[in-house]
Amino acid sequence: MARKLIIAIDGPAGAGKSTLAKLVAQRLGYSYLESGLLYRALTHEALKRKIDLKDEQALIRLAAEIEIKEWDGEWHIFLNGEDVSEKIKTPRIDEKVAQIGRIKGVREEFLRFQRRMAKKGGIVVEGRDIGTVVLPDADKKFYVDASLEERARRKCEELRERGYAVPLSKVREETRERDRADMTRAAGPLKKAEDAIRIDTTNLTIGEGVETALREIEEKEERWLLYTILHPLGRLLFKLLFRLEVKGRENIPKKGALIFASNHLSFLDPPLIGVASPRRLHYMAVAVAFKFFFIGNLAKRLGGFPVKRRGVDIEATKMALEILKNKEAMLIFIEGTRSLKGELLKPKPGVGMLAYRSRATVIPTLIFGSNRALPPKARFIRTRKVKVSFGRPLTIGRFSHLKPKEAYQAISDEIMNRIREMQSK
Repeated sequence: MARKLIIAIDGPAGAGKSTLAKLVAQRLGYSYLESGLLYRALTHEALKRKIDLKDEQALIRLAAEIEIKEWDGEWHIFLNGEDVSEKIKTPRIDEKVAQIGRIKGVREEFLRFQRRMAKKGGIVVEGRDIGTVVLPDADKKFYVDASLEERARRKCEELRERGYAVPLSKVREETRERDRADMTRAAGPLKKAEDAIRIDTTNLTIGEGVETALREIEEKEERWLLYTILHPLGRLLFKLLFRLEVKGRENIPKKGALIFASNHLSFLDPPLIGVASPRRLHYMAVAVAFKFFFIGNLAKRLGGFPVKRRGVDIEATKMALEILKNKEAMLIFIEGTRSLKGELLKPKPGVGMLAYRSRATVIPTLIFGSNRALPPKARFIRTRKVKVSFGRPLTIGRFSHLKPKEAYQAISDEIMNRIREMQSK
């Protein structure tokens, strides 16, 4: 079964993120957590108990008392046994909630809860710092936005439906002030995560916004499903065929942008390194392979993307940087081509450039024996032993004093030196 995803949705007040998040969760059969309810409930109870909103310690203690339960896929807020989830959306609370949201200790208390709820996956969490602070490693992130005028209009309409007659000009000014407070607070300020997908709902119906998000999510789920199925099968197959031996898996960070920089001996190298790695890999494949319908589609679904054989492929470089910006892992062959005789070739600066620009961690990777299992121009695979070794992580901070072009080659040379050391052992 494919792993259920963790989906983070952020955005300013009135952009429609709550409705979008709730509908996306319903469509996927996921739980839905509106983090704003936590802060509203705390504000509601503080006002009810006449607690000074400047008394941070009292508010932090009160935050720990709030009871949260899941019911029909949604998280409901209970105070003294009463479900107050729908009673805490009033103009008075709108005016005060930003003040509560600025308190670091309160945010830390709620942050721990949200992370516990999201840990198992299959959840959509919505708020203002979910993708940047609460769940920075979420599988999919969205930033839902709209123009100030449209957001104010929607809020005014929502308040009118709840029986509150508030002038549009007042709502517009309050929305502007809420944006300022959210974006400038010291703890968990509102901002778009670098790897979040922006959805501008100004001119979209709610249905169109939901479909936009679902297209992105379903693409991620399809890739996870195929990978989940093929990864263990491939590992078993390669152990039987090639007595695959893997060393250094403990050197691989579980999270963060990562480049596996490997030597290249055979067309078998990408799947062999892929099954040896505990992390899902993206990799570059020669553009001609994508002309074949079956091979091209399979490669795309397993994380491959095309690169031209000659010259600098700007589009492939952009794709690689985007993958690393999303804190994912990718495989790059540091020599740029296969070594037909099996010796290590001169490293190309491309790996160094990607590492330098992305600040990704690099894992020097050595593959041995794959050229015997599938020699150049061979028609059939042979049962020969293959080894994959993952070296100690290399960070590029030590090269920061160099000019970019100097650093690119220096980084690649250092990676190759480490691969050479691994080969000699």
